[in-house]
Amino acid sequence: MLAEFSSAFAQTWTQTSAPIAYWYSVAASADGNKVFADGAIIVPYVFGSTNSGNTWFQTSAPSNAWVSIACSADGVKLVAANTSSIYTSTNSGLNWKSNDLPNFSWARVVSSADGNRLLAVGGGLVFTTTDAGNSWASNSLPMSNATQRADAASSADGQRLIVVSPSGLMAVSTNGGVAWRQVTNVPGPLWHSVAMSGDGKKLIAVLQWLSGNNDVATIYTSTNFAQTWTSNNLPQIAWGSATVSADGKRMFVSNNSTNAFSTNDGAIWLAGFPGAIGATIVPAADGGVLFSTASGPGYAGEGG
Repeated sequence: MLAEFSSAFAQTWTQTSAPIAYWYSVAASADGNKVFADGAIIVPYVFGSTNSGNTWFQTSAPSNAWVSIACSADGVKLVAANTSSIYTSTNSGLNWKSNDLPNFSWARVVSSADGNRLLAVGGGLVFTTTDAGNSWASNSLPMSNATQRADAASSADGQRLIVVSPSGLMAVSTNGGVAWRQVTNVPGPLWHSVAMSGDGKKLIAVLQWLSGNNDVATIYTSTNFAQTWTSNNLPQIAWGSATVSADGKRMFVSNNSTNAFSTNDGAIWLAGFPGAIGATIVPAADGGVLFSTASGPGYAGEGG
């Protein structure tokens, strides 16, 4: 069900002072104070903020086509992916270390709350680490090499993981990536994005497909870690990014022209406002603060 606004959640957004750039992804600490954004064009660097986006600094990460970033709940440990390598930081971006991983076209990195358990998707493979990136293990999954739009999500403890890709894969793990189960009880194949609550039980996934000459998408939610799925009655438009609060009650989806949100596990959706930013959107722990990055020339913004 899609309704008009009945809540102030996600109704007010403020442009931050981040440089105008092609921002690709954003990560935030649980309290929303530390924020990190990465870009690939115009400003091909990783930027950080320690005051909820009021002011920004360029981290020491090298110039590259950055595509994904994630951080621990305290914003101290970071992992970032560019089109060829994975970097980690243990001091909020002041220093970075290149990880000994294959030269892949990386698509997504995710982090546990403590920043020790990380997952990276790229080159048709999934890699995991339990020591903040010091050593990595390759996880064999039936993925296509075309993983530029693959996505992944992690529970707070890093044990429950989900990976989706436009090649049709949706797979879940309950033991930090040691073993995987392919999900087949929900339609595919063009999975675009996925998000998970802190306990891993509540999920939201965006299924993108082609209708005529238009990209459209269907939103699916699960409250039992992908055992069953519900198709949400949202307009079938080109939804792109999806996110969920730590408790799973607040969900948010967007594209380049509008957005929608739910405050009750996806049972009822509220209409957003036109002109939304449709790239990566992450919530602070309770979903009360959202940070968004524009996928084209735009800005990193925050809302609540």
